[in-house]
Amino acid sequence: MRCEEHLRTTLSPVFRSEGYREWFPVATTWIICAELLVDSGLSEKAWSALLSFKDAKHHLLQQERKELELQVRKRTQAAGSEKNKAMLPLRNHFVDLLAKEAPEKGWISQK
Repeated sequence: MRCEEHLRTTLSPVFRSEGYREWFPVATTWIICAELLVDSGLSEKAWSALLSFKDAKHHLLQQERKELELQVRKRTQAAGSEKNKAMLPLRNHFVDLLAKEAPEKGWISQK
């Protein structure tokens, strides 16, 4: 199995979202730059890279939240659809029952 296929099948949908794929390399680049600056003895310059990383991290967290909300919405819609499918025969049977077995004077309404 190729590496790309493995990642596609094993990663969470959050990591496969377009927004996450856009910001993840940016965040990774800034954190690597900060580490290289510290290793080179330029600790004071690493702060600017870390601030840029913090901004990218904020965007990543927003994308993650959006994707998780989308996944919850999809699961909720799928569950509602399944519930409606299960109730459809019962609803049709109830309508038939009301139409065919109606009392002679009709159904009595209650207040």
